[in-house]
Amino acid sequence: MQVYINKDIREYQVKDIGPLTLRQAIFSILAVASIFASRAIQRALFGTYISLLLYLPAVPFLLFGFGSSLSIFGGLPFEKWLKSVFAENFLNPRNRPFCYEMTWNINDILAEDELKIYHQMETEKVKKIKKSKLTEEEKIWLKGYK
Repeated sequence: MQVYINKDIREYQVKDIGPLTLRQAIFSILAVASIFASRAIQRALFGTYISLLLYLPAVPFLLFGFGSSLSIFGGLPFEKWLKSVFAENFLNPRNRPFCYEMTWNINDILAEDELKIYHQMETEKVKKIKKSKLTEEEKIWLKGYK
């Protein structure tokens, strides 16, 4: 008889109920309960039930219970994966369409020697932008202001 032993002890999960962890068992019970509730609701509303619609309410429970064992989530529990996807796509998007208008005068803020360096850097940036084949909106976006 062979027993599988993980090389990394952190990957080990305690199997509480048969081959399922406690988390998987709880969410499996909730999934089955949602299927029965869906059947009762469909029976009351339509007089019959549609088999495909029976299983739709169980999908979130199954994802929360068994999501960490799926490879598409990278070993993360489903709620952590969902949180990271939400943060990546909505809170921290890759392209930030952000332009601002300068409401302050740079000449009042910087000293003369710093001002010369600043203007030199800006002219170099503008030369690079003019050489590139960008649209006007992309040039404004690259400069960071209108």
